[in-house]
Amino acid sequence: MRRLGALASLLLVAAAAVAVAQEKYPSRPIDFIVTWGTGGGADGMAREIGALAQPILGVALPVSNVPGASGNTGLA
Repeated sequence: MRRLGALASLLLVAAAAVAVAQEKYPSRPIDFIVTWGTGGGADGMAREIGALAQPILGVALPVSNVPGASGNTGLA
């Protein structure tokens, strides 16, 4: 029973070490893809959401407009 407890403790410490070594999420800018052209309502809303979310997430949210094919180009 003592060996089982020691093994469980060792595994718990190893798992905690891996969790501490991970990068803070998100660590890179998040590309905000809008499937419609610039200047429209969807573009304006995406830019406003990106501006509001940037201080919370701590990374940039650049807006990329990818119009065409009724939104399928942006989804691809």
